[in-house]
Amino acid sequence: VAATVPMALLQAVSVQNDLAVAALILGFVARLLAARARWLLRDDCIIGLFLGLAILTKTTALFYAFPFLLWHCLIRLSQKRLRAMPGLLLIAALVITINGAHTVRNLRAYGAVFPVAQRADAGGARLQIAPDRHDWRMLASNVVRCTAINFSSPWDGFNAGVENSVRRLHRVIGMSRDDPGPGRLAIEID
Repeated sequence: VAATVPMALLQAVSVQNDLAVAALILGFVARLLAARARWLLRDDCIIGLFLGLAILTKTTALFYAFPFLLWHCLIRLSQKRLRAMPGLLLIAALVITINGAHTVRNLRAYGAVFPVAQRADAGGARLQIAPDRHDWRMLASNVVRCTAINFSSPWDGFNAGVENSVRRLHRVIGMSRDDPGPGRLAIEID
């Protein structure tokens, strides 16, 4: 199923791993649904492997899998009470085992489990891509800049009009379009 979506065609020759995560999440959810009838440790092992590998492949898998995992835990605990604990602990142990080394590396290298994205500039200095501020002005600025990029055209006059519109909208919200923020490093209008 994951290989038939249009995204599969677009990413067939790229290094993005969204499809791998989609397949692993799909397997995780399918095994959760199949295991509802019997609750075997073998199913918990497969669930833990799918979830652990999905999170290791791309951390955002955790956000997609969390509601299903929460649902699974609540149902198991309501039906089996303490007898559900070995299976749930097995799932947790597999996820931690698979992702443990990666998590320790992130903690040692960046001081956080989920490090802030960084890149090097031309001089080799590390630049932070994530925003320093989180307010409505920064959100509006990034929405305007990201939207403006989609209006790029081969006509200089049209592009100048888009750029002037971006400048005017930034004046309205009280910011410079060149204000440092998440879009400054990755998204340049010029």
